[in-house]
Amino acid sequence: MPNWCYNFVTAICPSKEIYDKLLQSIIQGKWFETFAPLDSEASDEDSYDYNKAIEIWKTKWPVNEVDILNQYDEDRVLELSFESAWSPPTGVYNIMAKKFGIDVSAFYNESGCEFFGKCFYSKEEEYDETYEYPNNKEDLIELRKTLGHELDDFMSSDWERLEEQWETEETEETEETEETKNE
Repeated sequence: MPNWCYNFVTAICPSKEIYDKLLQSIIQGKWFETFAPLDSEASDEDSYDYNKAIEIWKTKWPVNEVDILNQYDEDRVLELSFESAWSPPTGVYNIMAKKFGIDVSAFYNESGCEFFGKCFYSKEEEYDETYEYPNNKEDLIELRKTLGHELDDFMSSDWERLEEQWETEETEETEETEETKNE
């Protein structure tokens, strides 16, 4: 069973034709296979190779449920959310940008392995900034100083969860210390 990586993606397509192709591939559940096929010489469109998926997509499985959060047909923009296995599908984003001219910006969060980040892919530029979860309140404060407000907002529910966890741990440690003193 994989850890699931939550992804939020904005895709800006260069033409109506590419936009329609992307939208239809998502609706049909064939997004990755359409834009980043694993074996271009295979006659079977549904061919799947685990090792090729990791190599090409940078995740081991295709996405099977994508929520189309917003679609702006005139501007050729899609906003999507979905989960991928273990990591964001940066290989798919890269191919979409280089071969199809689609600008892809994404935020991702893998809470099981405690990493998150943001990435951007276009024909001219690409970057992927990955961060590890902070270990305590002080680390969180320092980390939030370096993050852009959009990524910080994206992670806000995780920050709240971590702060509650640290507060609970501090309370438990204080109670244990008090019990030890009273013995």
